Amino acid sequence: MRIVYLLAFFVVGCFAGNHEKNLIFDVVFLIDGSQAAMPVFDNFTSFIGNFMAPYNVGLSGARVGLIVVAPDLDDQAPPAAQLNTITSQANLIATLKLLKNDYADFDRTGQVLTYNLRVVSSFEYTSPTAGYRSNINNHLLAYITSTTS
Repeated sequence: MRIVYLLAFFVVGCFAGNHEKNLIFDVVFLIDGSQAAMPVFDNFTSFIGNFMAPYNVGLSGARVGLIVVAPDLDDQAPPAAQLNTITSQANLIATLKLLKNDYADFDRTGQVLTYNLRVVSSFEYTSPTAGYRSNINNHLLAYITSTTS
């Protein structure tokens, strides 16, 4: 996990200079909610909050979507945030604090990543009414997981 943090802070440092507050981009974080992720889930959410801190999180700057990837479809919650849900850095932090108890189910192994990739690329998630901006070229999808299995 330390390597991930070091790499992440290096990446943030490279992208976030004096102009970071002016960057306009959409990012969706897919977060592992499987049994293997339980002991490090708080690290995942802290990482996201720290990663986004230099940017102007909100509808006019960096829009953030959040999806917790469940171990199976029976436990899969709907997206925690579409790209028009989170309106500020404080709102992002508050939403991240809800994920562990309200969206994650750590009782099984496995991850329904393919299903969630379909969700995040669906018309419902990428429509303008869900906050997706087709008029910009800066879109990022990040999957944070604790295991490769």
